[in-house]
Amino acid sequence: MTDPGDAKTAIGELEAIRKHLVMAHARWTLYREIYRSAKGDIDVLNAVSGLGFGIIHDSLIDTIILDITRLLDKDGRTLSLRRIVSGLDDKKTAGLLNKDLDEVADAIKTLKIHRDNRVAHVNQETALDATKLPELDVKMFEGGLKLLGELMNKLAEQLGADRYDAYEPIMEPAGTAIVVYLRCGLQAVELGQKAVFGKISKEELFEEVAKLA
Repeated sequence: MTDPGDAKTAIGELEAIRKHLVMAHARWTLYREIYRSAKGDIDVLNAVSGLGFGIIHDSLIDTIILDITRLLDKDGRTLSLRRIVSGLDDKKTAGLLNKDLDEVADAIKTLKIHRDNRVAHVNQETALDATKLPELDVKMFEGGLKLLGELMNKLAEQLGADRYDAYEPIMEPAGTAIVVYLRCGLQAVELGQKAVFGKISKEELFEEVAKLA
């Protein structure tokens, strides 16, 4: 255990990391709701703006990669879990937690490779397609977030801080709402076109649009 002054500082840092991790979970949940649902939903995104939602897809993935990997930074000047562990007075506990950190680092090593060579920096060989980066997998993101949450709880126990239980943050189903409203919008446009070309009456148009609400 650290002395009271250092513990207070560490708890403050842990709380800041907790907020950061909640946002990482929120972004991952948003990504999953938009892009990991039924194939029909992807068809909706492509119909509205394949390029636009492709850019959003890549931006979300890259941001989540940064969210996860920077929490394990070894640079003592940055806010990270390694920084907090290194400040523990109980070196035996710190040693065990460092093993947990190494386990998390191994689980997300592919994310780190992408961060170092593509997201945070531009590796020349990678940029010129001379070196292919390993493929990303959903399990890397979900596993990394879960392990980070578990590690935070171990640290919280050592410091006497609140547990981190928000593996899935409580949030509105934003991604699902986006896809649903886009689908309804496309259906309304299709109905409008049918009415314009006389395939359905105005009364039928209003009835069908009302069903979408």
